[in-house]
Amino acid sequence: MHLVDPAKPPATYEKPPPVHQTEIRTSIFPSSAVKLNTTSALANYATKAAEIVKPQKEAVAKSEISVVPRKNHNTFVIKDDITKAKFLKEAKLPKTKPVETLKRAACDPFLKCKLAFCKTIADECQPFLQRFQTSKPMTPYLFEAVEKLLRYLMNRCVKPDLMKCTGPKLLSIDTKKSENLILSKNIDIGFATKRLLGETAITVTERQKLEFIHECRSMLTTMIAKLQEKSPLKQKAVRGLSSLDPCVIQHSPQLAQKRFSFLLEELNHANIINDVLAENAKKEYLHFCNLKKSELQEIFRPCDQFSDEASTKIVDVTNLRAAMKRTKNQWSRVRKNASS
Repeated sequence: MHLVDPAKPPATYEKPPPVHQTEIRTSIFPSSAVKLNTTSALANYATKAAEIVKPQKEAVAKSEISVVPRKNHNTFVIKDDITKAKFLKEAKLPKTKPVETLKRAACDPFLKCKLAFCKTIADECQPFLQRFQTSKPMTPYLFEAVEKLLRYLMNRCVKPDLMKCTGPKLLSIDTKKSENLILSKNIDIGFATKRLLGETAITVTERQKLEFIHECRSMLTTMIAKLQEKSPLKQKAVRGLSSLDPCVIQHSPQLAQKRFSFLLEELNHANIINDVLAENAKKEYLHFCNLKKSELQEIFRPCDQFSDEASTKIVDVTNLRAAMKRTKNQWSRVRKNASS
C-alpha cells in the first residue's frame, strides 16, 4: 500500500477537520464531512478519535447514552443524561410507611384488581356525596338515598332472602355473621374487577384468587357495618321528613301520609307544634295527596332537587312550619270573628 508520496512535501497534505470532543462524524458518501481520500488523513482521524474516546469511556459507562440527530443526517451527538443509571440503582429510599406501602403495591399481582374494585364502590358513593354536600334543603331525600346506597352494597354480599326487608330493617342485618353472607366466590366484585382477575390467571393460583375475593367481601362488610352504625335511617325525624319527597307523595301517597303523621307526632312530642296545629297540618297534607296526578306533577315541576333555582315550598321544613303558623293564625281569626 502506498503510504507517503515522496514527490509531495508533507506540508502540502490536507489536514482532516478537527473533531469536537462530543462529536463523531462518520459517513461512506463522497459528501462526507470527513474526507477519507488519503491514508494520512485516515490515520490522523483515528488518532484524534482515540484520544477523544479514551477519556469518555468512564463517563459513558456511568451514564445513559442518548443519540440526537443533527441537521446533517450523517452526524450524531453522544451526550450524558442528567440521571445516571448507577445512582438510581444505589439510591436509598426513605424507610417510611408510605414508601413501604408503595413497594408492596408494586409487587402485588392483584393491584389492578384492587383498584378496579375500589373504583366500582367509589363510583356508587360519589354521586351520593355530591348530591348532599349542598346548602339546599335535601333532608327529605336523605332517607331514600341512604336506603338505596345501603341496599346496593348489601346486594353484593348478603343472601337474597334477607334483602326482602325495607327501610330501617336493613340495619338489623348483621354482616359480621357468615351465615348471612353468600359464598366468597359468588359475591359481586364488578365487571372490571372480574375481567382483570381473569387476566391474572397466568401469574396467580386459584387459592390466591379466592383470598382476594374474600378480602373484597371483608371490605364490603366493614363498609356496610359503618353505614349501619352511623345511618340516618335510625333517626325517626329523617324517616318522617321523607314524606315531603315529591316522589313519595306522587307514587306512594299512603306511605307518604303515614310518614307525615309520624313526623307530626315527633314535632308534637317535642313541643314544636301543638295538637290543633298538628291536626290542621294533617288535614291539609291529606287534601294535598288526594289531588290529581296531573295537578301534582304541575306543582312539583319546579322542584328540581339538582337545580340551584329549585322551589323549596314543599321540601323546606322552615316553610312547612311557616305554613302551619299561618294556619294557626287563620283559626285564631275565625274563632275571634265567631265570638264577636
